Amino acid sequence: GSKPSAITSPWNRPQRPLNAEGEKALFQRRSPSFGGVISCPYFSSSPRFRQAPTVDKSQVYRNTQDDHRGLRYATEQQFQGASWQRCQTHLTRNVLDAAPKAVQAELHGRLRTLFEAPDRATVDILWEKLLQDFAERAPRALAICEDGHEDALAVLQLPEPLRQRLRTTNGVERLNAEIRRRERVIRIYPNRDSVVRLLGALLLEQHQAWATGPRSLNLEPYWQAKRSSAAADTPPDSGATSVA
Repeated sequence: GSKPSAITSPWNRPQRPLNAEGEKALFQRRSPSFGGVISCPYFSSSPRFRQAPTVDKSQVYRNTQDDHRGLRYATEQQFQGASWQRCQTHLTRNVLDAAPKAVQAELHGRLRTLFEAPDRATVDILWEKLLQDFAERAPRALAICEDGHEDALAVLQLPEPLRQRLRTTNGVERLNAEIRRRERVIRIYPNRDSVVRLLGALLLEQHQAWATGPRSLNLEPYWQAKRSSAAADTPPDSGATSVA
């Protein structure tokens, strides 16, 4: 037979969903998933996105991602009804890359304050001040920020204890870095099965560490808010009679 061609790893961007109990898990097929913290050009086309093995797509409630157009389109098609959160870290990098070096440090601090605002009213005040202070000094950076800051602030819909972990893709980026570190040792794989064996073992090891470690998040405040919102949206029984 022909000699197998060498391939490099296609596993450079996995998913890291949280289950309904707030536990991080790489391998889950049936339990509801609160959100996939996803950063993966590998899944940016819909056929590959549909093959994602670890997520029950009908029960994903939130996605945190970079603003990759193909990935966002695939997400909207495959995770219909899920909330979308733009990664604040990636947006901050995009804004600072477009800003003059003289204002980057100040702008970085102001963006951090904006993204850490506790409520919408505070956000509006900080945003107006940001526009006033940087409209002339960093117009191109401000245009990028204006285009993406609403998506980056979608996390304000969540209870405050959950916001810090779910506003960025930092968690999955750390996992990606570990995968890349292991991958550089071999660099070239003889076939796809060798990739699955090596990186699959790494991901299984990480999954077991998460499963036996402390819970990543307490999602009970989220589920309580979701139940309260559903109850408020439920119309009263049409057969009920009002008694004066």
